[in-house]
Amino acid sequence: MEGYCITCQKIIAMKDVKAKTLKNQDKVYEGKCEACDTVIYKKRGN
Repeated sequence: MEGYCITCQKIIAMKDVKAKTLKNQDKVYEGKCEACDTVIYKKRGN
């Protein structure tokens, strides 16, 4: 799965991806950037 890394400023592959629900009930995928280990969130459908 890929997501946008703010630190690297590009779309990059995510590792250790988990499905998660935030406090405001938004459903997201949470993972880490393969290059710099920054946490990346990607919104998921319903």
